Amino acid sequence: MKYWKAVAALLILMGLLGGGCRRTSGSGCPFKGGTVRVGIIISETGRRAPLIQEYQRGYEMARDEVNAAGGVLGCQVELVYEDDGSEPRGAQMAVKRLAGEDVLLIMGTTSSAATLPAVGVANFYEIPFLVPTSTSDLITEMGYEWVFRICSPSSAYAGTALDFARESLGNGATLAIVYDESLFGESGAVAAAANAAGRGLELVAYESYESGGQDYTSLLARVKEANPDVLYFVSYLDEAILLMQECRQLDLNPSLYLGSAGGFVSGDFLQAGPDAEYTIAVGQWAADANWQDANGRSAAEFAQAFSERYQGDEPALRTVLTYTALQVAADSIRRVGEDESLDWANLADVRLAVRDALGETDLQNTIFGPIKFDETRQNTHPVLLLQVIGGKFVTVYPEGYRSRAPVVPVPTWGER
Repeated sequence: MKYWKAVAALLILMGLLGGGCRRTSGSGCPFKGGTVRVGIIISETGRRAPLIQEYQRGYEMARDEVNAAGGVLGCQVELVYEDDGSEPRGAQMAVKRLAGEDVLLIMGTTSSAATLPAVGVANFYEIPFLVPTSTSDLITEMGYEWVFRICSPSSAYAGTALDFARESLGNGATLAIVYDESLFGESGAVAAAANAAGRGLELVAYESYESGGQDYTSLLARVKEANPDVLYFVSYLDEAILLMQECRQLDLNPSLYLGSAGGFVSGDFLQAGPDAEYTIAVGQWAADANWQDANGRSAAEFAQAFSERYQGDEPALRTVLTYTALQVAADSIRRVGEDESLDWANLADVRLAVRDALGETDLQNTIFGPIKFDETRQNTHPVLLLQVIGGKFVTVYPEGYRSRAPVVPVPTWGER
């Protein structure tokens, strides 16, 4: 009897002392292994695989910087990668696998077509999902409470691009839209078409194509016949380069070439050389942007640090977005650590706390600019137009962000 009384007393004492997995101020990492794990869905295989480097470099540079500064809650950040095979079904299964791991949140994927079903699965499993790059408006229009997005949606891209077209060319300018037959392409094209009339632009051509083609000259010939003042592309990288090469071959000369993110903001697009010159990419970041992080490092200084780390390469928009996403995640987890009553052994409760912390994010200083999510869990971020001038992306719009005036109208192919 004395033995059992002693055991009962010991158990009561453990409860009074806060036994279990509650973290007190100044204590060490609350997770086994000393790491906080973040799930990353990425396309290691499939047609999106060539872009994997742009995504991974951002995640890994942010991880290394966070860990070098002491980590999060006394933990080192660990990235847990899952391959979606560049397919929507693969992305859904990747979320399911990660939900069964001890990751606190998930980030990804590499396309809107894969991200849209993936966020639905994440919402079902009640695990926070942070979207760095996918732009379909539907992602944050479904009402999912566990889904947040860093980048602006397709509608914001189209609105800014067509505002610029109207200001540059005046009312009555004609518009042609050429887009990839994917969720990314369709969402961008629909947004541009819906925004055209309200900005005084006349839509004269609306053409789609299947990605992976080797020749789009017939399509572009129809566009040339429509004689648009503005040619608006929504394309992935390979097609963006090929379409511009074929525009030159056909001597297609609109006053403005606009490319809605996708391949047009990729650093590899610049490899098209003269064929890329003067195109205007609708994006959200450039090294000449006037943003800085919490340590006072400017966008240009970030680009320099990236270049030194990766043998002279320049950071692409996707890299900046994945870098920023992990920094936002780390900030949210740090703030969760302020709740000293949280049971860290209860993964569901911790994920809920991370979700709530994401919703309360208000970061004024990141190299991507301020981060704050609205009631739809969409970050409100200015869209920038980046013109290729001298083989480099230069911010030319809006005026408050530009580093130089745009070249409009662009020189004809014969004048270059």
